[in-house]
Amino acid sequence: MKTHSLTYLNKLCSDYDSDFEQYRDDCSEIEDYYIESRYPGDLPMGLDVHDVKKALERAENILDFTTQKTIQKK
Repeated sequence: MKTHSLTYLNKLCSDYDSDFEQYRDDCSEIEDYYIESRYPGDLPMGLDVHDVKKALERAENILDFTTQKTIQKK
């Protein structure tokens, strides 16, 4: 299955390893940014620098965690 849904991917990973559950809210939050940037609506999201930095930090945390989990499994 092909998907860009971080929420769905997080659910699949959480079913396999419950440690992923700690990133459920972060995945949900940053998924909205992806959808809006890919399919812009009529109104801009109204992001400020703080929002962007927070989303980037969340994405980096998810990437770091996932990378570590992948390395541990090898």
